[in-house]
Amino acid sequence: MAPREGPKCPVACNFCRVKKIKCNGVQPCSNCIDHREHCVFPPMHQRTRRKANEVTKALEDRLDRMESLFRAAVAAKTPRPTASTDLGNSEMTDCPTFQTPLNATSPVAFENANVQSALDAFEPPVSVDQVPTPLSPILVNNGQMLDQVGHNVSMPPPSMQDDALPHDHSTNNESIRGPSLSHERIENTANSSMSNRLQMPTPNASIEEESVVSPQISNSEHHGPVSYLSICSSPAMKWVSERASAPDFMSSATTFSLNTTRRLKMDEKLPPDRAPEPDVETAWTYSNAYFNESLDAVFGIVNRQVFEAKLQSHFSNQGTVDDASWYALRNAVYATGCKAHISRNNHPQSFKHAQSEAWKYFENALSVHTELIYMRSGLMAVQALMIMAFFTEGLGAPALEYMLVSNAVRLAQSKGLHCHPVKTWNMGVSEIQNRSWLFWVIYSYEKHISYRSGRPSAIDDDDISCQLPIFVVEGSTIDYDFVLQVIKHAQITSKVAKGLTSVKSSKEPHSVLAQRVRELEIGLSEWRENMPSALRPGTPFEFSPPSPLTHSYRLIYLHFAYYGTMVAIHSIFAYPWYLSTYGRNQGPAFKEQVAASTKAIVEASRQIVLATKYIDARGSWPAWLTFFYPLLGLINIFVYVLKYPTLPSTTSDLALMDIVAGHFAYLEYYSSSQLSFPFIGEITGIARATVKKAREKDIFGPAVQTNIEATSVPRASGEINELSSADEMGSFGSIDFALENWPSFMPSLSQVSSMAMDSFLVDEIDLPSLG
Repeated sequence: MAPREGPKCPVACNFCRVKKIKCNGVQPCSNCIDHREHCVFPPMHQRTRRKANEVTKALEDRLDRMESLFRAAVAAKTPRPTASTDLGNSEMTDCPTFQTPLNATSPVAFENANVQSALDAFEPPVSVDQVPTPLSPILVNNGQMLDQVGHNVSMPPPSMQDDALPHDHSTNNESIRGPSLSHERIENTANSSMSNRLQMPTPNASIEEESVVSPQISNSEHHGPVSYLSICSSPAMKWVSERASAPDFMSSATTFSLNTTRRLKMDEKLPPDRAPEPDVETAWTYSNAYFNESLDAVFGIVNRQVFEAKLQSHFSNQGTVDDASWYALRNAVYATGCKAHISRNNHPQSFKHAQSEAWKYFENALSVHTELIYMRSGLMAVQALMIMAFFTEGLGAPALEYMLVSNAVRLAQSKGLHCHPVKTWNMGVSEIQNRSWLFWVIYSYEKHISYRSGRPSAIDDDDISCQLPIFVVEGSTIDYDFVLQVIKHAQITSKVAKGLTSVKSSKEPHSVLAQRVRELEIGLSEWRENMPSALRPGTPFEFSPPSPLTHSYRLIYLHFAYYGTMVAIHSIFAYPWYLSTYGRNQGPAFKEQVAASTKAIVEASRQIVLATKYIDARGSWPAWLTFFYPLLGLINIFVYVLKYPTLPSTTSDLALMDIVAGHFAYLEYYSSSQLSFPFIGEITGIARATVKKAREKDIFGPAVQTNIEATSVPRASGEINELSSADEMGSFGSIDFALENWPSFMPSLSQVSSMAMDSFLVDEIDLPSLG
């Protein structure tokens, strides 16, 4: 029997390695002794295995992220806006068709890929801190997963180019006149964009990168700290969760902000073909509905006589080629008039039908957006952009008004509308008035959108020399008294934004801001007192039976505008998640201002909610009327109830919250669940649970309960002490609230049942003055 070999040598010496002979592992080894070589062994490197628990932890973190995304998807039951797919031959052959090669805010998914295929595309994580994933939250449309929204992206990511690219996109481009992108350019653009979008937020993200909806998901739709969506910011969600002992609130608020942000952009790019325009009879029906039934007409963006004369000429000379401005203007009027006309029917299907029919005319107008901005045009292009912006303000449509009115502002400024005409321009009095009305309507609408979103305005008041209009030109549908008050109110909101919510103002001492709050409140009260008594907010509404709805909504708008601005003025001293910017150890003057602002906000919010009973949701009404102001009042009352759950006023405040919840519930019913806001019911339930728990535990002392509501500001010691407590402000550092670091999230943006609304009679509500 052959002798048994010795144990295997783990490491050979350098000489044996070179000669490729077996080494016995002894130093010196036998081979080196035989060849008289210096025996040198290389250093041994012990292999280290990755601990199993590290791998398990990475997988667990990955699964947790996936579960949170799917929970948000299941909870998001709001359907995305749908556009009509009934396409026909276009009467305008030179319309561009590639306005949006990459959709800016659509949820990231891939064409022809469902959830399972997206899951299969996952690769093992590289590390715990950075886990790239090709799956973003998939939102829900009518309760079903949206697995096919990748058509908004020109090219899929590299891993799916071979399999997921459709092979039927090589259509005949001879009939499509627009920019053509090379395959290489599209691929590079799509890949770089997708790689940026698909990075998941890491736990170590800095405060500057923090967002209510992460930038990768929401594409950084920013809303400022005094926006109604500030309740969905991280500091606010943390405060509510701790205050109400409701850990699920973060998930609800995140889902709500996701859905609201998603509505700020289109989900689909424009189809290559244009929808046929209506026949003569239908066109006149829609144009009459626009001037007679839409709220837009009271602003007189388009002179009715001029428009109808041009429309008559258009049908009389159908062979002539019209320009892009006229094409966009009439289709925008068709869209608004169509929606108003079809919405007359009081059945749930009319909302969906009106939206789908009107949307195709809006697509026609939007198809020439590039020509309106970048080619030679007149004032008609500005008018078209404004009517398009007003149309997208309506519920059910993508909330594109912010971008459209911004385009209208720049185009108007490029044409000098913000300047007072000089003699060398050789303009008549009527033309000067038309320009003045158009500019100030643009100004008012842009300031309104900036105010409610907390975004900076594109108009600097110091650069305006255009005078306020003094009379209405013949043929105009302008309501002089109403529009003039809207303009003056917009000037006030501009001062509020510049003086209280700008980055510059955030660096000023709180004593300076408190004085500015008082000055702005005085200016707001003077505006209310100086307007005609029939329009004055804070007085009982008087609607005569023959009065059209458009007239009643003018009164409601001024009512909402007054109390909404009151909220904006005082919000920097009232929101708990904003107070830490001033520090905790403040003097009595600061605490008195906090108490006064808190009381002013809740009183204004109550007046906003009480006025929702006058809103008839069965119409093509704008989002500010049916969505923004009711939600603003609800959130402020919700915060107040969480702060003081045992006050005597809590019961009535909960009833007011139920009124708003009923309003949104009716919107959901009338829209056939296309508009669904479960967040409203969830925060109402949280408020009730908090009140019940607080009453059972009797958290607050009786002195606080009696001082907050009944006493004046100098005597509200109970509220002052409560507001200055550490429990009130929460456990946040002041850096979390710095304005320049404020989270970004999603308008755009995002409902009392009829029996409950009818139970409140007009003469039962007296809206008192705060003056």
